[in-house]
Amino acid sequence: MTDAPLLSVLVPAYEYAEGVERILQALEPLSPDVELLIFDDSPAPDMAGLIEAHASRWPDLRYRHNPSALGGPLGAGNNWNALLDAARGRYCLLMHHDEMPLGREFCSRLRAALTDRTAPEVLLLDVVLLDGALRPLRRHVPAWLRWSVVRYAPGYLFRRNVIGPTASLVVRREHFPRFDPSLRWLIDVELYVRLCRAGLRWQRLAGLEVGSIQRSDGTITASLSGELHRIDAAERVALRPRFPRDRLWLGAPVGGALRAVEQVLWLSLRVVERAWTRLVRLKPRS
Repeated sequence: MTDAPLLSVLVPAYEYAEGVERILQALEPLSPDVELLIFDDSPAPDMAGLIEAHASRWPDLRYRHNPSALGGPLGAGNNWNALLDAARGRYCLLMHHDEMPLGREFCSRLRAALTDRTAPEVLLLDVVLLDGALRPLRRHVPAWLRWSVVRYAPGYLFRRNVIGPTASLVVRREHFPRFDPSLRWLIDVELYVRLCRAGLRWQRLAGLEVGSIQRSDGTITASLSGELHRIDAAERVALRPRFPRDRLWLGAPVGGALRAVEQVLWLSLRVVERAWTRLVRLKPRS
């Protein structure tokens, strides 16, 4: 392809071929103006067969096994940045192997939104949490809360990641910040805060959904395991000088009382949300 693709779908893979295959199947059939890049940081290149099986149906697919091509794994943040640097599309969507597009019209609706003459620099997609059997559990957070934080209080993301996974954002390539590889736990929300404050045009495409599979293995959370509390605390301290206006949500001691009030409000919101979800499920169809 000589012209730049409309969209680059970027998949950082690590020892979870099942998740990569699920993404491939959910995206097919794909328009020829969409490219797919899979950079595999796994010790062994066990996804090569899977990629070969799908290659004939993808006009623009690139797979790289980092340890074989580069002499060693890159690590999560560097792998994500390598995908962004290699992307050629006008827009980028970074989708991890425990995420997936939802709905048969996902690609066609996304393409229509990106080709509209009023297309924004950042498109915010809805997030649905899924169990291991891919059954919907609930929405990540209410849409009004996500949108309010993005527009008015991005620093709150350091307290609650209400945006969700990276797959919920489609960003014009030249505006997609690079991840800070020195971070492990707050690596995505730190980027989100910078992106929210970059003065870009955002748009929420209601009903266009990505699923986030709530797995206990193969995730960053699982890999950090018992170190999570220590790593989270250390990263918050390190980020305070860079984000002085967000010290409250980064855990500065002076904000303890306000965070306690926020915790009560957050738990109350969750209770109301769960009750509403049960009510809607039990409501008889007319």
